[in-house]
Amino acid sequence: EELKRGIEHARRSLDRISKAVGSTTTPEMLERPQIPLLAEVTKLLTAVVGLSGEGCVPDLMRSRAFSSFQASPAFADCHGQALLKRWYESDDLLGTLGEGPLRIAYDCAPKRFRTQLLSLLSRASSAEAQRNEGCLRGPWHTLLLEQFPEVGLYRDLMHELRLRVVLLSSEMKEKEEGSSGKEDAAAREEMLRAVNEENAKSDKDSKPKAPRKVSEWATVQRRMLEMMLPSGSQSPLPATDRELRLLSMHLWRDFTSSASEGLVSQHLQLFMSDDDGALVARWAYVPASDLLLVLGEGLVGLTSEGFFTSSREPSPQKRFAAALRQVLQGDLKRGLAAIPWDDPFARKAKLNRGPTKIVLLTNLVGAGEVDEDLQSETAEEAEKYGKLKQCIIKEEKGAPDDEAVRIFLLFDKVQEASKCYADMKGRYFAGRTVKAKFYDEERFARGDLERRAASRVLLLTNLVEPEDVDEELQFETLNEVEERFGPAESCYVHVLPTTVPQDAEGVRIFVVFDSVEVATKALSAINGRLLKDREVKAKFYEEARFLQGEFAD
Repeated sequence: EELKRGIEHARRSLDRISKAVGSTTTPEMLERPQIPLLAEVTKLLTAVVGLSGEGCVPDLMRSRAFSSFQASPAFADCHGQALLKRWYESDDLLGTLGEGPLRIAYDCAPKRFRTQLLSLLSRASSAEAQRNEGCLRGPWHTLLLEQFPEVGLYRDLMHELRLRVVLLSSEMKEKEEGSSGKEDAAAREEMLRAVNEENAKSDKDSKPKAPRKVSEWATVQRRMLEMMLPSGSQSPLPATDRELRLLSMHLWRDFTSSASEGLVSQHLQLFMSDDDGALVARWAYVPASDLLLVLGEGLVGLTSEGFFTSSREPSPQKRFAAALRQVLQGDLKRGLAAIPWDDPFARKAKLNRGPTKIVLLTNLVGAGEVDEDLQSETAEEAEKYGKLKQCIIKEEKGAPDDEAVRIFLLFDKVQEASKCYADMKGRYFAGRTVKAKFYDEERFARGDLERRAASRVLLLTNLVEPEDVDEELQFETLNEVEERFGPAESCYVHVLPTTVPQDAEGVRIFVVFDSVEVATKALSAINGRLLKDREVKAKFYEEARFLQGEFAD
């Protein structure tokens, strides 16, 4: 009987919350109302904080938030102004949250949904406190203290993050070394209160302002926020944006890796996954919005439309990889952008390949003219120049007739190969003019004997080291080649699995140009360039192999 009453109570709560946000309850939802109730409450709180605005939100962005809310398919049947008025001027919705069914739903839900609810409860109460000069309605105390005491742990962690933002790392370390346990907590509380009082001087209104005292760590991270987020005059970045997620994960890892030991064992358990599998993520939930709002206090705003900064001047937005590289390395260039194009000495001369032990003959015979005697006859002729170690004949289908049959002669000494080259090049044989050239010994040793026909795809190697590879590299490379050589379709960066640090040969950058002519122009300019004592290599790559995903030789 008690179970039935509990389910009926949960159904009434679900019906009330669903109607408030414009949702329709289905028989399936009412049959097992716990998880649907948690979902609808999450939707309600998301609407409340999105319409109320968090952080530094000017009036214009608040107005735009309502327009964005009404255009959202998730809230198509909900009027934003009416919902916000009901939330703040009536206690019925807030009172529903403080009743038993939501707590039962919370206990039944997966951890990521539980922690998300704690985040929204904390943010919604903070939005109300900011709106009412620090005051909260009575139902909040029941909700936070009795039903969801975990919100206190959640706020403790945000409190720790704020300490990282406003206190210098040296002050943190000094205080941690000088006290422990309750003394440490009290000391940290005192430090934060002192900093807050300092930051609050001359602040007569309730609008968030940037802290006057910001740690070195926070200064660096706030620079990334400024580079990645749009200004208030631009379209906000949705909270689901991939680049923002990468930034949030970066901040979370950085913060949790240096958080105090007490937090690791207690507070962080709210966020850790309950699964121990090797393939399961360590974190069930990452408080992305809280991270960005606390770190960007006085700088960042968030509404139902997304994130933005308080800056009024529009500025180009950087991707996460570019912003991270900017704060770590400044304006240091890499890849093609780092090549001193105007320096005539920054190119290794390659007008003629130096002599090697291998001579490549072509146009000795045409396509389809290879027979069983050709190899022995050619080897016998070549032995008059010196000791011949190997003779290999390779015929390529589809190649021009004068390039189809490739004959490789490996001599014991370079001098012997040079004699063969001098004598065979330009020789007239059976109506054909023989072509001869020295062949690269490394390519021969690898068995790379195929003719490289011109194509739209260039393969660049020895351009950057593995530690310089990030998602932004392909965009930088594409922009550079288009600016210097002409239209290009795409760029793809592939790091060979066996690549070790400092092995720039293992980073393979493929550039697909609009035409063979543009690719040829780029090849001529790039191949042989010297960059930081490295010789950049460029070569044509078979387009069919590239399209099939074959990125290794």
